[in-house]
Amino acid sequence: MKRLIIISDLWGGKQPTYIQKYLHLLDQKFELQYYDACALGEIDQSDFTEKNIHQQFVNGGIDMAVENLLQAEDSKVSILGFSIGGVIAWKAIQQGLNCDALLAVSSTRLRYESERLTCPTQLIFGKLDPFKPKEKWFKMMNITYKLFDNQGHEFYKNESIVDWIAKELLNEPDVSNDSPTIV
Repeated sequence: MKRLIIISDLWGGKQPTYIQKYLHLLDQKFELQYYDACALGEIDQSDFTEKNIHQQFVNGGIDMAVENLLQAEDSKVSILGFSIGGVIAWKAIQQGLNCDALLAVSSTRLRYESERLTCPTQLIFGKLDPFKPKEKWFKMMNITYKLFDNQGHEFYKNESIVDWIAKELLNEPDVSNDSPTIV
């Protein structure tokens, strides 16, 4: 069975509700491993505000998370990363993590990357996310991406998006009338 690791957004948690939904839908096809981004990055959660957590990731937490992920994983994996989790995955792959595919969702800090990955990579963003990479970046990186219309940064927690992403990973295209609008 193929291994899929899932890395949370900056809020982390043992298994937040949105992560539980992904795990439930994907466990039929994958051997799953969930990583709490805060635990990987050794983030101090005593001041659990977005600004504080974000600052810790930017000031060494991402690098610590990459190091810890590289130590934890020594076999080939596919990765589903949310927000900062996608950035951690990207940087770990750059440093040698054996990855056969990356799906990063709302990983806006990737806009600062200039080196393309060698594994198949798909990026997904909400069209209304003000920090998503610009069109110029996508062209420069020559990378596959999707923008979901009328969606912001944490759209990956919405039930219809959870279903869509799970079907994408399971190679079961969503053709229902209630699937989210992609632009």
